[in-house]
Amino acid sequence: VLAPLGRASVPLHAFYLPAAVPGWAKPITVAAQAVVLLALGFAAWRVRTSLRAGVAVVQVEIPDEPGALARITAVLGEGRVNIEDLQIVHSPEGGRGTVHVTVAAAAAEEAGDVLVAAGYDPIRLA
Repeated sequence: VLAPLGRASVPLHAFYLPAAVPGWAKPITVAAQAVVLLALGFAAWRVRTSLRAGVAVVQVEIPDEPGALARITAVLGEGRVNIEDLQIVHSPEGGRGTVHVTVAAAAAEEAGDVLVAAGYDPIRLA
């Protein structure tokens, strides 16, 4: 996942994340790499390990701005979709984030339909 920016003469802190963050190849520090990998790994681990029977996880990209989370939860509420759990993973480059919304498995299709109608592009993870 991690790739150095050049030969061994490149400082240890100069890395980029070509596979972990598609389309993003900016140099970041080792500390930032650790944060990114922990966030990505924790999000994937949490979806796999904390998922109980009868629920589904829907992923939605949102802008990192005031009210963005309120809008997505309001859309789901207006659509009568109950949120069982919710997690936000912020983008390391800023400006956007990913929301993982856990809903009842029976409500997953309705959640997707409601989100699409509101202009979101949901992805069902589980």
